[in-house]
Amino acid sequence: RRLVKMSNTKDKQKALIVAGTYERTLCGWRVEGDEAATPVFNHPAHLGPIKAVAISGKYLVSGGNDEEIRIFNTRKLVEVGNLMRHQGPITSLKFFGSFNLVSSSDDGTMLIWRCKDWECLSTLRGHKGGVIDHDIHDSGKVLISCGRDNTIRLWDLVKGSLLHTRKRESKGYGSFQCIRWIPKSEGFCSIIGNSVEIYDANSDTPTSNLAHSRTPLTATFYDANTLLTGGEDKIVRVWDVRNGKTVNQLPQMSSRIRSISIESLTNSVITACSDGDIQMNSWSNSDKVLWKESTRARITCACSAITEGAEEAADVLDDEEKNEPESKKRPKAASSKLAKKSRR
Repeated sequence: RRLVKMSNTKDKQKALIVAGTYERTLCGWRVEGDEAATPVFNHPAHLGPIKAVAISGKYLVSGGNDEEIRIFNTRKLVEVGNLMRHQGPITSLKFFGSFNLVSSSDDGTMLIWRCKDWECLSTLRGHKGGVIDHDIHDSGKVLISCGRDNTIRLWDLVKGSLLHTRKRESKGYGSFQCIRWIPKSEGFCSIIGNSVEIYDANSDTPTSNLAHSRTPLTATFYDANTLLTGGEDKIVRVWDVRNGKTVNQLPQMSSRIRSISIESLTNSVITACSDGDIQMNSWSNSDKVLWKESTRARITCACSAITEGAEEAADVLDDEEKNEPESKKRPKAASSKLAKKSRR
C-alpha cells in the first residue's frame, strides 16, 4: 500500500513524526530544518487500535490489536510487508539501529526480528501474562521488560535467555506503564502506579522514586541525567535523576499525555495527547510552541526520528531489493491509497 503524500514538500526527508490512534490510523508529519512540521500521510493501517510505533532510518513499523506488525518504507512512503507471528495484541516495538527489531505482545512473548530479511531469529518467553513494554540497552546485548505479572525481567539478547527477574507489587491503576534504560548506563527507570522508580545495576530496590500526584503514563530520557515524564495530570515534567528533583515543566496540555519523544533535528520535545493534539516545544525555551496540530483522533502512541537522504537512500534500497534472491524478498501488500487530505 502506498502512503500518498499530502503536501508539495519534495526532495530529502529530514525527520518524521508518527502517531498511532485508537481509530486505527497512522498520522505522519515531516520536519525539515526549522520549519513547522508538514502533514505527509494519514493512513488506516490496521484493523483495530494501534498500540505501538517505531522508526529507524528507512523503516517505520506499527503494531496493534489486530496482532499484526506493519512495515513501511519511510522514504518512498509505501508498505513493504507485515509480520504475523504474535498471538495477541502488539504492545511495544523497539529498533536496535537498523539491524534488529524487538516486538512484545499480550501473548507473553517478545520476538527478535532481523531487519535485512525480516526473519524471526528468536522468541523470548518468561512473563506469566502480557508484556507491557521493553527496551534495548545501548550495547544491543541485553533487553529489559515489564509485564502484567508485575515482574521486571532482564534478558540476554545474544543467547536469547532470561538473566534475572525482579518482582514488584502492583501499585494503583494499570501497574507498570513503561520501562526505559538510562542512556550510556546500567541503570533504568520504570513507571509503576503513581511513581517513576530509578534503579541501578546492583540493586533490586529503587535508588529513588519520582512521585506524581496522578498516574504517569510515559517517560523518555533527554540524556543520562535528564528524564521527561507525562500522564494523567497533563503536564510534562523534566527531572534530574541524580537528585530526584524537577528542574522544569512544560505548559499544561489539553488532555492526558500518551507519548513524549525528543526530536533531535530541531532539539525539541514532541508531546502527543489522548484527545488527538500533538505539539512540538523548544527544548531551550519550553514555553515556546514550535508547532501544534490536532489529528481529531485518540492518539495511543507516537515517535519521531531523523530519516536523512531520502531520495538517494531509496534508490539504493531499490537496487538492493532487485538483487535479493526471490526467497529473501519481503512480501508486498496490496496497493491502497491514503486519504488525500490530512485531518485538522
